[in-house]
Amino acid sequence: MTEHPTSLSRSHAPRVLQWADATSPVPVLELRARDETDAAASKLFGSSEDTSGGGPVLSVTYATDVSAYLQDPELSEAGADEIADHANVTYSTPDFGACPQPPPHAPTYPDIAYKSFKVSPTGVSRPIYLDEYDPVPDYTGQQFPALVLVHGMGWWRGCRTTLNEEAWDLSYGPALSHPLSQRFITFAIDYRLSCSSGDDRLGESPILPLCDWHYKSTDWGPGPGQGSVGPALHDVQDAVAWAKDHAADHCSCWNGHVALLGSSAGGNLSMQAAPTAPTGDAPDAVAGWSPSPENQVTSELPIYGCDGPPYHTQGDADESNNTRECWRATNTYIGCSIDQGPGPDPDCESDPETGVNWYEQASPINWYTSPSQPPVFFANGGFCPGTMGCDPPNPELVGWLETRDFFDHVNGITGLSIDFCEVDFPYHATQYISEAEHPDTPCAETSLTVFQRTVDFLASHST
Repeated sequence: MTEHPTSLSRSHAPRVLQWADATSPVPVLELRARDETDAAASKLFGSSEDTSGGGPVLSVTYATDVSAYLQDPELSEAGADEIADHANVTYSTPDFGACPQPPPHAPTYPDIAYKSFKVSPTGVSRPIYLDEYDPVPDYTGQQFPALVLVHGMGWWRGCRTTLNEEAWDLSYGPALSHPLSQRFITFAIDYRLSCSSGDDRLGESPILPLCDWHYKSTDWGPGPGQGSVGPALHDVQDAVAWAKDHAADHCSCWNGHVALLGSSAGGNLSMQAAPTAPTGDAPDAVAGWSPSPENQVTSELPIYGCDGPPYHTQGDADESNNTRECWRATNTYIGCSIDQGPGPDPDCESDPETGVNWYEQASPINWYTSPSQPPVFFANGGFCPGTMGCDPPNPELVGWLETRDFFDHVNGITGLSIDFCEVDFPYHATQYISEAEHPDTPCAETSLTVFQRTVDFLASHST
């Protein structure tokens, strides 16, 4: 966390108010007394007390009594003004880029440029990088599949080092508490993001050159996606294609197969990139942890992937447990307005010029149509103990309705290989994977952890 001592002049009031209106990238605001040893002297104002699926926190710390604010269920405009006017304040934010530098575990081969992209039709080209993690050195005589690993963080931040721990574990990390059945030549990738390069909260983050791209943005190439929308999707597809051509560059142990795995927003991209990949460039299998497969209206109209009207009520256990952050991230990723606050943008429900429903276009569920498409595995938290369909669920950031609809759809495609891991806890994505959080989390009705089940599925289709 980078701290910026300041008197917090009124110039910060708009930032606090943007948070209150859900038009800021900051999903949670924290008021904390100067004496941080007093746990009662702080309060999180946000759409959820659980910030795990959210993002950075706008933390306002000051020396005087904050009891009046701590008693308020919401932060008022007057309260925001008072905070902005108050002296002796510390304003602090964590790393908005969510991009550890240097990463805890050094890649075998870091900073490999796997493609470039033009910033405009006639503009300069910028490279996009990946890090390669090779299996343990004593692999003589062994063969390993390649794995393209796609980070999450809401489509707007994160980078190839965000999943450094997972990349290490998948390739050559020490023995896990629950050993994996297969190791991979792992390629952790960067891709284009929906952050704003003008956001001063990013500071000098390495993700800045990747900002200012949305699902609706035209990809200026070069590559198969040139001239069409979905630049981040194209980056994932190009990474898989690159791996097929270069997985053996540094390790003669490659077995000729490439799998794809994404977490959260990276899972959403992976789940759409796999079935829409150019001929010959699809992965052998794809997996997603909390992959947000359905941004559109679900089968239970008019519920969206985040929630339904009245929006941002947090009232339905079938929906996201953090609707404010879910809507902000989804709308920003697609390129829709966030001015309406949590909820769908009418111009994205039906584009004024083309009539396109952009929420449908950005939903992986609509792109699975054939048994010839890559085998698919996905895991999602938020279920209650028992079988799928229990009531009430215990939601995570990606709502239960999204997962149920996606399962029903792909399971109905005769001949398409599918496996689903139901997690009976409200954990999101790497929360049920990371050794530092909940590595013992099993898939329901099995003794295997989510990580083990993921690896077993990918290995069964890539070895």
